[in-house]
Amino acid sequence: WFSLHDRGKVYLALGEHEKALADLNRAVELEPRMGLARNTRAKVLQKLNRASDALADLNRAVELEPRSVPTRVWRGSLLVKLHRYEEALQDFDLAAELRPESRWVLGQRGNVLVTLGRYEEALQDYDVVVEQSPTAANYQRRASVNFHLKNFQDALADLNHAVERKPMDVSVVLSISPERVANCPSPEFRDGMRQLADRVVKLNDRSPRALSARLQFFLGLGEWESAQQDLDEILRAEDQIGHYDLYQAALVALATDGQDRYRALCTRMVETFADSSEAMELYFTAWTCALAGGTLKDCAPALALAQKAVEVEPEDRQFLTGLGAIQMRAGRCESALETLKRAASAGEDENTSVAYALYFRAMTENHLDRSEDARRSLARANAQAEQELADLAVPPPWNRRLTLQLLRQEAEALIGSTESVDEQTNN
Repeated sequence: WFSLHDRGKVYLALGEHEKALADLNRAVELEPRMGLARNTRAKVLQKLNRASDALADLNRAVELEPRSVPTRVWRGSLLVKLHRYEEALQDFDLAAELRPESRWVLGQRGNVLVTLGRYEEALQDYDVVVEQSPTAANYQRRASVNFHLKNFQDALADLNHAVERKPMDVSVVLSISPERVANCPSPEFRDGMRQLADRVVKLNDRSPRALSARLQFFLGLGEWESAQQDLDEILRAEDQIGHYDLYQAALVALATDGQDRYRALCTRMVETFADSSEAMELYFTAWTCALAGGTLKDCAPALALAQKAVEVEPEDRQFLTGLGAIQMRAGRCESALETLKRAASAGEDENTSVAYALYFRAMTENHLDRSEDARRSLARANAQAEQELADLAVPPPWNRRLTLQLLRQEAEALIGSTESVDEQTNN
């Protein structure tokens, strides 16, 4: 059985999972009371997306060898993938009792404790992990826990240690989301994070990767002028600019009242992606052009791109919203209204907000002289936007916040107050 087990491990390493499973099945048949073969077979079964069979093997392996630390950790790891965190914690707890100084075990348990929101206990595990293995990744994990516990200076110290250990890893700038940094009550922490971002850019010789990381940091904090400077440098440095970089630059231009810059970027996107067949390039080009009125002298090219994107995914809320928005900008309000209704009723999509479709619907209805409908749609849009913006547990990203702000300002300037509608809704 042992030679079959070892050959199965080789097949597993080579990615030949069916051959590995055949050998390990035979090994288990020959020696059914050995947990080792079941452990290895469980790994193969996971690769074959047979999680329930893998768990059955690990359950049997635990019965055979209840004090096996590797078996407990492997089963705990699978239970985490199945979102069965409390059960996973039981395995990691027993493994930690058997090996109280194992950074492998404590790191795994710490991750589960973080998922369960038990940060004080997680910090104790991460302290041991960092002491034994002071890597950049481990410092970043502990920094996140310290931040949750409002140990802001300790979190900042951990992140600076991470930079010292691995200065080329620019991800440290974003290891605590910029949206959380923006909401942090400690101005010293926010200033320290700005200094850390500057330090990473300097250590990486102002590389596009480092500038992009700092850019996302500035965007998350809503520091548009600083973001604009990094964007300009990125756009100058890169030979081929992607659609998302141009979209970000256009949105920041709107935030800084750079209307001429915004229009130039929209024109550039239409010219760059006119012949594209990539749905996201098509969508983002049309959506960017629709974010403000009077952008293009001729909306037809952008409209054609939006239509091509919807042809790829006819029921995609994001793509439908983009099409409806550019239809409204093109003056095709009847078509826009139908498209935006489809968008609002389409399936949930974390990549967009239903409030976008509602704001454009409200403006479209206003253009069609349906003032009461417009005010009702605007009230719904505002309620949805306020709900999303109030979510401090998962703060919306910078572009969601800014887009909601821009669309609300435009819609309210066009339609006016919704107070009476709100009163009717409340009554």
